[in-house]
Amino acid sequence: MKKLVKIVSWLFAAGSIVLIAGAFYIYAVLVPELPSIEHLEDAQYQVPLRIYDKNEILLAEFGEHRRIPVKFDKIPRYLIDAVVAVEDDQFWNHSGIDFYALGAAAYEVATTGRKTRGGSTITMQVARNFFLSPEQTYARKFNEILLAWKIESELDKEKIMELYLNKIFLGHRAYGISAASQVYYDKQLGDLTLAQAAMIAGLPKAPSKYNPVSNPERALIRRNYILGRMRILNYIEEEEFQLALNEPITAELHRTRTAAEAQYVSEQVRAQLFEQYGDEVYKAGLKVYTTIDGELQAVANRELRRALLDYNRRHGYRGVIDKIDLTDVVEDPFEEEIVRDEQVGGLRKGVVIAINEAVPPSADGSFKGVSESATVLISNYEQVVMLFEGGIDWAARFIDVDNQGPKPEKIADVLAVGYSLTCRG
Repeated sequence: MKKLVKIVSWLFAAGSIVLIAGAFYIYAVLVPELPSIEHLEDAQYQVPLRIYDKNEILLAEFGEHRRIPVKFDKIPRYLIDAVVAVEDDQFWNHSGIDFYALGAAAYEVATTGRKTRGGSTITMQVARNFFLSPEQTYARKFNEILLAWKIESELDKEKIMELYLNKIFLGHRAYGISAASQVYYDKQLGDLTLAQAAMIAGLPKAPSKYNPVSNPERALIRRNYILGRMRILNYIEEEEFQLALNEPITAELHRTRTAAEAQYVSEQVRAQLFEQYGDEVYKAGLKVYTTIDGELQAVANRELRRALLDYNRRHGYRGVIDKIDLTDVVEDPFEEEIVRDEQVGGLRKGVVIAINEAVPPSADGSFKGVSESATVLISNYEQVVMLFEGGIDWAARFIDVDNQGPKPEKIADVLAVGYSLTCRG
């Protein structure tokens, strides 16, 4: 018995020495070698170049990443709660490391050889996103843990959450929650519904897998799971939970909206800045203000296009873009993509699916008659009717600026089913 006690005592002493030596090595050698986190207080994100008119209205945006940094106090609480509920429900309580979650993940890997749960906290993800490579190694994980501990010791929870929500990739070039709100819903953060906030909160884990545009079914399952977690954690009431569950998916891709088309000026600005700053110009968050008046520019663009179209019409009809064989298309043209979504300068591409002949007025004057028209399927699968109230004789074939072909007498002389053309939107 004495021998067993002696062995146990030696093992305990040896283990204690190893732990103390390990702790000393971490504190004295590894921790001092960790990167400084001072710059996190004023983090610089990869924000695109934005060019504005003289009234601070956006004219153009250049850059690979769509990002709009936002301060913590401008983020809706229910969006923060949604992220915490699914990513790190102990975020407000731990010191950067959730030892229970980390231990559970390690035990799962050791016993099953698979990893289905994550042990990373939001703070550990901040450490990874700002300082570490994405490689999956034990050394990187260890550094991630040490960095998380250091970040928690120097920054408050609100700042850590702000860093995380502004840095994460959320699919379709959207980096950060504010950009995601505009990309998927064309909304400011404060205008998001609870269901929409939960949908965005589900993206960090796998932006492609749970994307509401690319994979709406999976995204819906993930959104509802997050809402359930929020209800379990008492972040939302039962009535809010049920209303959000019943809200349909409304996400779709939205491009950056600009006040006016001023591509030439915007390109001149971009080229000059690129010559001076190189690739950094696309991620330094520069804002450039020009002397352009966006409203006047929009009016000028509209009038120029009108004049060009009128000039083109006066000199004869130049013909259709293409001819499409509709004989193999299903009976309902809406069931098959015939026209790609193309819109340029207020003109929309479409294909003629019906020619409607003129109906003369009645002799007694009770019926005024109907002008010739063409039914056109346009790019977003809507049907529009093009009326030719003034006749079709203006559509004489263009030969050159001084010559035209014979004037057509009826619409069938110019158009036929399957003709691809552009029309004013």
